Amino acid sequence: MAEEIFVSLFAGMGEISSKVIELGPSIIYLIIVLILAFFAIKIVKHFVKKFFAKVDFDEDIEHLLTNVIGWVLWFIVIIWLVGQLGLDEMFQSLLAVGALGGLAVALAVKDTLKDIVAGVMILQDRHFDIGDRVKAAGFEGIVFEVSLRKTRLELDDGQIVVVPNSKIDNAGWQFIARDGKAAKEFATEKDISSYIEKERKKLSKLKSKKK
Repeated sequence: MAEEIFVSLFAGMGEISSKVIELGPSIIYLIIVLILAFFAIKIVKHFVKKFFAKVDFDEDIEHLLTNVIGWVLWFIVIIWLVGQLGLDEMFQSLLAVGALGGLAVALAVKDTLKDIVAGVMILQDRHFDIGDRVKAAGFEGIVFEVSLRKTRLELDDGQIVVVPNSKIDNAGWQFIARDGKAAKEFATEKDISSYIEKERKKLSKLKSKKK
């Protein structure tokens, strides 16, 4: 019984060894192509980053688009390798499963995707920036941070409110003051009328000094 087991084991190992030897050139070819693709894609991403730096894109958008370009290039490389190795049927089955999985993931994170798309538009259009005073999604405050998914506002009482970008895009927003002195003044005053009254007093004092 033991002899039969050993014979079967050695026979199986022999088959595996012969299969590895048979696939050896293909495996070496695959490794070489993957190494070359790695460096080629790295160079492409480097030039893409330089291009985005010249056209003054937002850093978050640059990072996102650069990664997307990298993923697309890797997908092209994998499809080409599959064709070269004659694994088309297996790849088609995996692709179908992957498509269903991707659809499920997309449905699960659709709100996140909406936030990201809205964030890209906000960052690229730059209607408001850090330090600007805006009213958005029922909150009014100074823009503390703008990321791909969320915008953070600092309210007059010092609280930080996190607003999803999709809400800002859907509900709209109101610009009140640009970054700088005006924004700081608005941040400390209760309302616009008190700010105007304060400025009037400053002007009257200046006029009295000149007299």
